[in-house]
Amino acid sequence: MARDRKAAAKEAGINFIHLPFNAAAPDPMLVDNFLKAVTDPRNQPAFIHCASANRAAALWMIKRVERQVQFWFTPRGGTDPNRVGQFPIFIWEMAGGRQFYGLPARTGDEVKVAFVRGGPSCTPDTIDRTVRPAEVAAIADVLGQRIPSMSGTFLRASTCMYTNTADEHFVIANHPERQNVVVACGFSGHGFKFVPVVAEILADLAIDGVTRHPIDLFNPARFR
Repeated sequence: MARDRKAAAKEAGINFIHLPFNAAAPDPMLVDNFLKAVTDPRNQPAFIHCASANRAAALWMIKRVERQVQFWFTPRGGTDPNRVGQFPIFIWEMAGGRQFYGLPARTGDEVKVAFVRGGPSCTPDTIDRTVRPAEVAAIADVLGQRIPSMSGTFLRASTCMYTNTADEHFVIANHPERQNVVVACGFSGHGFKFVPVVAEILADLAIDGVTRHPIDLFNPARFR
């Protein structure tokens, strides 16, 4: 069957890559090969498929792990106007849909800002931890045009990872084939703030198999 698909792909001018995937026992080497394949510019855009969509969805989730950079600045004119209670937490959507967010200063003299998503695909082993001057300049330029006081003195930066779903909604559900397994992932950069309610949902699903919270939106079957 794989040979038939490869022949059809070749006829259509598509580069066909066959990666046998056992969902019950994923091979780390296969995951590495998958990431190399889908991030290779020669294979873009990439179309991922399998018979049931379960394996494709699992690998698509892996593909959506991306590098993010967080930045800290000392605001111009002092920190007091940018402290909690004086300055809000915000997400700003710019023309074209690109977003950046900011957090006010708490006890120190620094504010935190970052772009929302849009980084390169990575894994914990392959993420580039070096933050380059061009990345600092990009966020400083955005701040300078919109909130000039926040783009004062650059202090530091650090990298993290987002696990994004295709629609940027969570995945929370009982495993479709193993009812003793509960899945929660793909929090798309917003997981930490929802920890209390997600923990309650997971406890409900693990103990009772159901929850009073409306979680239909987070069913992974939506990706089929």
